[in-house]
Amino acid sequence: MLDQFRPDVQGNSPFIVGVSGHRDLDPAELPRLKDAVAAFVTQLKSYLPDTEVHMVVGMAPGADLLVVETALDLNVQVEAVLPMSLDQYAADFEPDTLQHLKELLRHPRVHCVELRADAQESRDVAPLSSVDARNAMYANLTDTLIRRSSLLLALWDGRPSNLSGGTADTVLRYLGVHTDESQDADALGFVSEVEELDPGTRLVYWAPTARINVAPLPLQRPPCFLSGAGDNTLQAHPSMPPWLKIQLEQFNDYNFEFRTLSASGRLGTPDSLLAPLPRLGACSRSQLLEHINAQYTKADALAVYYQVGAGSANT
Repeated sequence: MLDQFRPDVQGNSPFIVGVSGHRDLDPAELPRLKDAVAAFVTQLKSYLPDTEVHMVVGMAPGADLLVVETALDLNVQVEAVLPMSLDQYAADFEPDTLQHLKELLRHPRVHCVELRADAQESRDVAPLSSVDARNAMYANLTDTLIRRSSLLLALWDGRPSNLSGGTADTVLRYLGVHTDESQDADALGFVSEVEELDPGTRLVYWAPTARINVAPLPLQRPPCFLSGAGDNTLQAHPSMPPWLKIQLEQFNDYNFEFRTLSASGRLGTPDSLLAPLPRLGACSRSQLLEHINAQYTKADALAVYYQVGAGSANT
């Protein structure tokens, strides 16, 4: 259960979607939120018919587990990234929810890894207080989601917060609206789409949600895409930007071409960045290097194939 995704040199390069959301969702909102998540995932898959979609999820109660359930119903792979060991994480769950979490972690399309703060792994560093340690681990989870994700899915009430590692912090850091130097939790503005985005701009798919005992925002919004538009300002996009559709289609073409050419034996012997190095041990860094090497190998094999083809056409 607690293993990393292994690099798949001959298979898919997955499209990674990070997930963030509140724990205290209004129960009356759950059917609508499930429909919003399902519509978002279905739209992504329509542009990626030959590419796996992976959801990277912290597996917290509430929004995280709702997204996982919906994703699994749609045959999507889930990377469960726990901010701490499962034994430690259990303290954040009611017994019934903890049992449900364990059931989800046993699902064949769920692969799990436990993050650990560096300070907790070193015997030479005094342990942090329990509150500080957990806060550091949740902040580490936020950093991991931001680093790993090509797109972020957020079930968020739209309110700012100073809670490190919380939903608002994750969304605003992902969009570059919050940084360590700039965190004004009292001011956050939304503007309608006013200009075309540059390709590659970070995006969040936002499903607005109500929470238990929290007053909703005066203006209720439908699900939309968000981008950063300056300090403490977010720009709302009612539909998927055209450039993102193009990038998804091109990424899918890359996976399709590699799989097709590889299956036909038309690709040469793949080059490897790790071949001249000593054998790597079983640690998180070695697995990361293997993943990077797998992606390099695929891209290099395709580049060489097309270079050789272009050279043959010119002779």
